[in-house]
Amino acid sequence: MTVPHDPPTGGTTPARALVVSSAALFTDMLVHGLAVPVLPRLPAVVGAGSAATGVLFASYAAAMIVATLFAGRVVDRHGPRTPLLIGLGGLAAATLLFATGGPYWLLMVARLAQGIAGGMSWVAALCLIAATTPMEKRGQSMGVALSTITLGVLVGPPLAGLLVEHFGAASPFLFAAAVAVVDGAMRIILVKGSPRVTDDVAGPLAVLRVPGSFSIVLAVVVGAAVLSGVEPVLPVHLKASSLTVGLLFGLAVLASITANPIVGRFVAAVSPRLFVG
Repeated sequence: MTVPHDPPTGGTTPARALVVSSAALFTDMLVHGLAVPVLPRLPAVVGAGSAATGVLFASYAAAMIVATLFAGRVVDRHGPRTPLLIGLGGLAAATLLFATGGPYWLLMVARLAQGIAGGMSWVAALCLIAATTPMEKRGQSMGVALSTITLGVLVGPPLAGLLVEHFGAASPFLFAAAVAVVDGAMRIILVKGSPRVTDDVAGPLAVLRVPGSFSIVLAVVVGAAVLSGVEPVLPVHLKASSLTVGLLFGLAVLASITANPIVGRFVAAVSPRLFVG
């Protein structure tokens, strides 16, 4: 006779964890995508100059890197619920500050808050899945949650352009605030207690000891750097409407989504170095 698994600590089921984690990752990347065609065109950002625009966009990644380090410690000590709620507060603050349109320093504060929210939410969301989902189903759940990142990036830029065209520059961020409220309610209602991972004792640097992992990390860094370099420049360079810029970024993500299964189909028969190249 099969003995059923004990319910997860705190009563958070794998299904609830997947819903909350997917929503958290989607919301964070949706807000990120909403900002791409709008921020470089705000008067406060244009007046600050090209270098300041680049710094504004880079501050998100810098804050996110720092936040992930602290988020990991908080999750280890208190479980994922606390950083999920901290991430929610940072996201709410960011969206409301973005809606003001400036001055530049206030937008910088908003961008930093967005990065902190992303770092907290990403770490906590994935840890929540790991803590509540059996090992044999964990990879599938992680894949579903991570796919919502692509969905958020795909929806964000075109939606921002559409909202700006009809309702003004503040409308994408007010919409994001509404989405954040729904996401926050899910985090509060569905995450009960503070479940923690008990079946994986590997340290945080274990993945770097796997042969070939450094090359993979390097490829990911280069790819991310190219995309980050385009985001603050393209909207200004094109001198096109926010809707056009948003559709172009959405098209790029759509091309990526289309390429993923094609690469996956042939990756076993073709050298991975060719695809990376």
